Amino acid sequence: MKNSFYVFTFVMIAQIIFSGSSNLNAQGNFDFNTIVLTGESADNQFGNSVSGAGDINNDGFQDFIVGANFFGGARGKIYVYFGGSTIDNVPDLTFEGLTQGENCGYRVSSAGDVNNDGFDDFMASSVVFANHTGRVYIFLGGATPDNVPDIILNGFGADNNFGTSVSSGDFNKDGFDDVLIGARGENVNFTNGHAYLYLGGTVMDTIPDAVFNPASPQPGFGNSVSFAGDVNNDNYPDIIIGSSISEKAYIFFGGVAVDTTIDVTLTGNGGFFGNCVASAGDLNNDNYDDVAVGAENYNGLKGIVYLYYGGSSMDNVADDSLTGASDGRFYGSSISSADVDSNGYSDLLIGASGNPVNSAYLVYNYPEGEKKIKRYTEELFINYGLSVSFTGDLNDDGKTDFIIGASGYSGNTGRAFVYDGSQSIPSEIYIYVYAFMQGFYHAGINQQAGDTITVQIRSSTAPYAIIDSVITYLGTNGNNEANPGIRYLFPGSYYFVIRHRNALETWTSQPLTADKNGDLNVSLSSDSTEAYGDNEIRIDTSPLRYGLYSGDVNQDGHINLSDIVIVNNDGSNFLTGYVASDVNGDNVVDLVDALITYDNSTNFISVIKP
Repeated sequence: MKNSFYVFTFVMIAQIIFSGSSNLNAQGNFDFNTIVLTGESADNQFGNSVSGAGDINNDGFQDFIVGANFFGGARGKIYVYFGGSTIDNVPDLTFEGLTQGENCGYRVSSAGDVNNDGFDDFMASSVVFANHTGRVYIFLGGATPDNVPDIILNGFGADNNFGTSVSSGDFNKDGFDDVLIGARGENVNFTNGHAYLYLGGTVMDTIPDAVFNPASPQPGFGNSVSFAGDVNNDNYPDIIIGSSISEKAYIFFGGVAVDTTIDVTLTGNGGFFGNCVASAGDLNNDNYDDVAVGAENYNGLKGIVYLYYGGSSMDNVADDSLTGASDGRFYGSSISSADVDSNGYSDLLIGASGNPVNSAYLVYNYPEGEKKIKRYTEELFINYGLSVSFTGDLNDDGKTDFIIGASGYSGNTGRAFVYDGSQSIPSEIYIYVYAFMQGFYHAGINQQAGDTITVQIRSSTAPYAIIDSVITYLGTNGNNEANPGIRYLFPGSYYFVIRHRNALETWTSQPLTADKNGDLNVSLSSDSTEAYGDNEIRIDTSPLRYGLYSGDVNQDGHINLSDIVIVNNDGSNFLTGYVASDVNGDNVVDLVDALITYDNSTNFISVIKP
């Protein structure tokens, strides 16, 4: 499969505001930052399903597709948009379901390249077709692709719900991409679900080459299906199938011969585990692809996404998880993966479509499990995040772009938001700190006793939330140039806060921004005005230097009697070593420490912050 992003589809069982909007009937091109696409009329549910479509016309630009499954009285319609150096909001191809009420566009997806002709193909499902028999339309790409389905796959009887979910990949590694179709079964208990694999070929037929169906019925089986990447690194793509009512997900290893034997069973713990399954790419850069499983109803409908790392002997214990921020978020209602910043660690796009605060989260992954998360949202109550997908590089700028559906916008007219991936990538920032601690500083030699500090990185707007922090060593000359703190930060300005084991927490006077080289200087040493509220003390006159107030031994933000008591008690017990009550850093708690603390307490020294 030529695409470096993974697409899946699912079914639901139960700080950034972007400007600009457009209607499907409008004309014109847009600078690609955010494109807003709007459905044609109320109740269309445009954006119910969104997906990257690969490069349908092989022009070097990736394309994308949007479904509106209730268009035209639930006939359904799909919209295909070609990528380019500029992206417009006029669909290049559209297709309406062939029968009334079939819900065409219930799911849309790339089909890979099923006939290996160099043009990517795409597909759309109509899950309600013929009394919920269901069907899937496959459209072959080409230099001048059309809107006539080239292959139609039909379900297997009423209530099969064929097309509940769709995905593609090359299961047997023969150079032809294959199509995986989920069919969740009858509409009450979902007890007879299946998944069907169709192998690609020069002429792809309509007979499934494999049928996945557990020996004992698993309610919800086939509710979500996805190619999983290569979880065991045997060079064959694998698949994962969710069974959300029975709280399971099943992994089947790819190979030359198609085998329907379950290789790994993942078991959840409530919340409709398996409502969404997806490849997670390679999250930890170990050359084994990983998988993500959503449980959107977990813990008061907060939702959770479980991450399972691949390996030569993959187990069923989650290696990591990401949880929704509050009740009713449905975090994990949709998931997609790609390496957006090209650092070798796959990133995740996670939908949390629960109203009112429907959102999507872009999770960047870094070495040692470090993550940076950017939240996207739009209006309340519009099902934003119900479907999400990385799209590949739509405008050929070297960055992976993405799309988020919001089918509930404006009376279920629906919208889809297309985002330029280059606008959201964190940068590697080297944080250089220049600061002294009052008690540790020795004016006679113009040096201080070196010690570790914690640098908090906080939002520049109220309530000034902690974005990240780093521990670094501040040397005798008052800087950490030998070992700067390194963090990944989104573009923008941040307050920086210096914390030390017995110095007063001190904020920068204003938010700071990294320079073009990725260096950020946090200076609190040359003037008291560098600290918020001028909250520093002069510690030397030649050279002129300022330092953080010492004596906040209990780190409560105040230097007062409580700190004096701690120092006096420790001094009375002749305490030595690396302790908070050693205010001057000589490893002995004595009268000197008490005097520094007492002097600052008499001046009612406390933290000053925005």
